Amino acid sequence: MVFKQTPKYKYDAPYYGRHFDQWRFTCPTEWQELTRHKFILSLADGSLPDESFIRYLRQNYIFLIHFARAWGQVASMGSDIAEIRMATSITHQVINSKMQMYIDMCNDYGISERELFQTEEDSATTAYVIHFENVGASGDFIDMMAVLSPSVLGYAEIGNFLASLRTAPKYQRWITTYTDKNHQVSCHHIGRVIDDAIMHRLGADAMTTARWQTLCDRFRITTKLEANYLHMSLAG
Repeated sequence: MVFKQTPKYKYDAPYYGRHFDQWRFTCPTEWQELTRHKFILSLADGSLPDESFIRYLRQNYIFLIHFARAWGQVASMGSDIAEIRMATSITHQVINSKMQMYIDMCNDYGISERELFQTEEDSATTAYVIHFENVGASGDFIDMMAVLSPSVLGYAEIGNFLASLRTAPKYQRWITTYTDKNHQVSCHHIGRVIDDAIMHRLGADAMTTARWQTLCDRFRITTKLEANYLHMSLAG
């Protein structure tokens, strides 16, 4: 099954669940700006300048520290073992896999882990982190899914797109992380957990409830912040 096209959304995308699918439908322009961002396209063809990639690596390392904490909070919000297991699994992956990848790639550019940890946080990173921290302080599990899924499932979609291209070898290590089949399988599972969580809390007609619009708004804002984050990486 694929994500159906609309006039504003000009390409197919993998299906990560009914509710995530609808979240994308509510902000097609913002979603396309993220998933086909100039940063992603230039990374794919190898034209992305080293300094832009290094800026991204350093900021994302700092971001992932906050991101791991957020998923730890999500685990505490889980109402059943499936939700808790999913959240703790992502926390583990971020801390023990993703962050190590960024450390290793920065080492390739001569940047030590100590230097990486001391990176000054950019305003785009700060704005993004404040957003999901605010939602975490006032929302519940499904609110957090709306603000954290654009990063997790958005990059899964980006990986699916990159897998369809003949990409340049320069940034292949980063690309392979998101095109990996196991990563895609994991993200399909996350989509199912989101569907079950929304059904459990809002019922089968969740999209007709007053709460649904709030979730859509949270998703849209996060998508814009994620795109701004990539734009920051390109800024000189």
